[in-house]
Amino acid sequence: MQFNSATRRAFLVTSGLSVIGIAGCASSSTSAPIQAEPIVEGILPSTSNQALQKLLEGNRRFQSGQAKWPNQTAGRRQALALEQTPWAMVFGCVDSRVPPELVFDQGLGDLLNIRTAGHVIDNAALGSIEIGIVEYGIPLLVVLGHERCGAVSIAIEALDHQKKQEGHIQTLAEYIRPSILKAQGNGDDRHASVVQNNTLYTVNELYSSKIISDAVKASKLTIVGGRYDLDTGAVSIITN
Repeated sequence: MQFNSATRRAFLVTSGLSVIGIAGCASSSTSAPIQAEPIVEGILPSTSNQALQKLLEGNRRFQSGQAKWPNQTAGRRQALALEQTPWAMVFGCVDSRVPPELVFDQGLGDLLNIRTAGHVIDNAALGSIEIGIVEYGIPLLVVLGHERCGAVSIAIEALDHQKKQEGHIQTLAEYIRPSILKAQGNGDDRHASVVQNNTLYTVNELYSSKIISDAVKASKLTIVGGRYDLDTGAVSIITN
């Protein structure tokens, strides 16, 4: 077969790509397997005080820009593929600025997260928390409200203007309404007051679950309320 210059160039390019493809496959097939990092039970917090201290230490790292981003390697992921041992639960808002693993500088397998707008309680949220108690024996639950919560703003607007929100958003407004009625101040101060009231309201409402209330009575679970500051990154505990 005779090749003209254009055909010859096309042949050489195609051949080169084929060789690269073969080499790439060979390299991929001979790559070293990922080494799983063992889950060391002895270093996991076993009490609510230890768990809370670990969370707050991580939050201080996050605030100062010295986060360690622990337990986020491929090996850690592989080690958790068949089991998990979370040691704290965070019931927080869906707000994209408040991801618990980042806020508390934790990683894969550390936290069991339940998130709804304004941490509004429904049966699914309660059931998810109950799983953390019954299946994993988690000793700490943090209800985490946050500064400038959008769900709170929606609820305030609905009440102030006697406006019914669309669809199931109205459910959020109705849940947060008691916290608005108890709020003090105006403007930003009022909003901050509602956020705090709503966090405490959620903490109290969790006791409607027998599993949760029994776990607290038996000292198997501690529930605390916290507030996240969007400006500083700090989490403050607002319950005793």
